[in-house]
Amino acid sequence: MKNKIKKELEEKGYTRVRNVLNFQKDIKPVLNDLEAKADKLVERYFSSKEANKLFKLNFQDKFFALTKKSGETFEKVFNSRPPQNLKKNENIEYFNPESIFNLIKSDKILNVVEKIIGKEIFSNPIQTFRVKKPNIKSNENFMDGLIGRTPWHQDEGTMNKKGRFKTDLVTVWIPFTKTNAKNGCMLAVPKSNKLGLLNHHHGSKGQVEIKNSELIHKYSKMVPLEADVGDIIILDKRLIHCSLPNVSKNIRISMDIRFHKAGQSSGREPLPSFYVRSAKKEKIKIYNTCAGYSYGVNRPETYRNIPGDVDHMPDQKYEDQQAFMTDAGELAKSLLKEGVSAMKIWPFDQFAGKTNGEFISSKDIDKGVEPFQKIRDAVGREMDIMVELHSMWNLPSAKRIAKALEPIEPLWFEDPIPMDNLDALADFRKFTHIPVTASETMSLRWSFRELFEKKAVDICMFDICWVGGISEANRISAMAAANHLPVAPHDCVGPITLINGIHLSLSAPNAMIQETVRAFNNTWYRDIIDTMPKIENGYVYPMKGNGIGTNFKDSFLSDNETIINSYS
Repeated sequence: MKNKIKKELEEKGYTRVRNVLNFQKDIKPVLNDLEAKADKLVERYFSSKEANKLFKLNFQDKFFALTKKSGETFEKVFNSRPPQNLKKNENIEYFNPESIFNLIKSDKILNVVEKIIGKEIFSNPIQTFRVKKPNIKSNENFMDGLIGRTPWHQDEGTMNKKGRFKTDLVTVWIPFTKTNAKNGCMLAVPKSNKLGLLNHHHGSKGQVEIKNSELIHKYSKMVPLEADVGDIIILDKRLIHCSLPNVSKNIRISMDIRFHKAGQSSGREPLPSFYVRSAKKEKIKIYNTCAGYSYGVNRPETYRNIPGDVDHMPDQKYEDQQAFMTDAGELAKSLLKEGVSAMKIWPFDQFAGKTNGEFISSKDIDKGVEPFQKIRDAVGREMDIMVELHSMWNLPSAKRIAKALEPIEPLWFEDPIPMDNLDALADFRKFTHIPVTASETMSLRWSFRELFEKKAVDICMFDICWVGGISEANRISAMAAANHLPVAPHDCVGPITLINGIHLSLSAPNAMIQETVRAFNNTWYRDIIDTMPKIENGYVYPMKGNGIGTNFKDSFLSDNETIINSYS
């Protein structure tokens, strides 16, 4: 049975939900930021003596004083929506404080939206904050409906062709002041959402509006959508609506936020959408990077991590690096017994040093393919296999390796070439049908942005510590999600990286899989921290307890070889 909110929205095209937001917790922070923005403008346009007097006034009086002094309308300054055609290096102020972002992510709002479009929710990039002053006859700019009347339109009609018909969009309208017909509330045509999408065009004021909108007045029933502070009004994407002019003596403040189902077009490209809610994850799939206990120890000066060139402990249970070089099939069987159905190996690394990665012989290609074939022969397609290439090869050699491995159908090719030329990486991606993963070696979000813009990758990998921490990793993950790409956090450097990766993997909706190294998890990781994550049947589970869920062991902190840096 449909819930009441969704049923009413489908029937009438709109619904008002009362008392969703709390004034002090949700509304006041935005208004405080609005005041702060106005104060900065006062400092810009008035002398210090004049400004000190204006600081004592409320926002409305400051706003009136600013418009009178400057002759500007400030519709862009107090708007949160950037234009689609923003010119490079164009310096435009926008009202986009953290309080607005918090409102977009508000659980109170998302709980309502979830009842309409489900648990996987994108924030649409069109979020408009409006300061609508009393209507004054003048030659002022009427763009964005911040002054005067917003024309008749459907929200779907303002989207591009990619978004129309294909995007499940809802608009959440939020009043920051009590809103009625006098101060310019919305006017709607009930049930007009059932008429389908009407023709739209750019009207005389520059705004998108319904073509021949004067005919809408033939409808006898038009309803003013009045609301109190704390209420929200939900609009169907095809509801015919406009806003009335503000004929009161006071400013009307509102915001409209748009949401749509995750994975769909924003309808406003190139502006991206981003995740604001996803179904809760109880666990996430892991893969085993098949390193040995001493992986990375006593590494050669020229080429690192070359199988057979590092110390190993063949008498230990999880000497996986040596295992994939000698009997990869049996290694795959041992992983499957533990419930692990994905593994990563790098048998081609041993050949890179011969030519500095500039050439690989047919004979060495056959030797490199051999472990992969053994895995397929032993366990078939029960095991997903990742190919690690450690950025050791030039483009032609990487392509030869990829071509040889394509019949194996690996899950991904990781870092096939050095990450210093993303155009070349994009070339590699076009060459093979196997997904390309990159890169643990990248450390800046701007590098990842370029990676996505050049369409050089299918799966985004990053190391949480090397990109600057979990906050920065979250930003990169969100960028990947906006490009409809999954993320796979890296771990080979320590238990803190692993645990933070688990936290991100369980919270990021686009997290695909988490890297682990069982040889490390069962030895030196346990020497460093007092609580290890639960890994069971090929999945890792959330940590419990305060903070990230673990602490350094006293024995580790007091060890003479432990170096502790403090930053002030």
